[in-house]
Amino acid sequence: MSGGEACVHGATGARAELLLRASRHALAADVAAALENALERKPPASAGRMAILVSGGGDSMAMLLLVAAIRERDDTALESLAVLSVDHGLRPDARAECESALRLAETLGIARREIVRVDVKTDGNLLDRAREARLDAAAAFATRHGCDCALLAHTADDRAESLLMGLAQGHGLASAAGLVPWRALDARNRLTLVRPL
Repeated sequence: MSGGEACVHGATGARAELLLRASRHALAADVAAALENALERKPPASAGRMAILVSGGGDSMAMLLLVAAIRERDDTALESLAVLSVDHGLRPDARAECESALRLAETLGIARREIVRVDVKTDGNLLDRAREARLDAAAAFATRHGCDCALLAHTADDRAESLLMGLAQGHGLASAAGLVPWRALDARNRLTLVRPL
């Protein structure tokens, strides 16, 4: 190609450069293994559609790049991916962060992408209410797009933070199981939540 333009499986320009760099990142192999491990529980693993929940924060944007680079190897048009960004309406910058996430998804060539605004009840535990609203939105989005799993970008630091917060609030060791690598969202196992990071 002229001008040193990168090419990955037919991709060109900025998209190709992003996918190439992500595919070479040290975390790419770990994310690929985590996805394979989680998705083998939901046949067909190689053809499963995935909803990626992206907040616009660094961890979810990194997950989006890594997953796109991994899936692009077998799905050059990334048709198996759909990106959801949830605006909880709790912070003034939330909408702009969601839009930033969708711009990255667009640059990567992911056609199915959406921002959903949810109303979070402010009575009780606000973080729990926001999580419930986000997971409800994820389940509805996944159903609309035929996805059998939803990817979340919780990291080891998030797990430690959740454990400490749970212990501080008197939830005991039950809080340790809150951020497992994968789990069914409901008893009917219609949607698997996967945390590949």
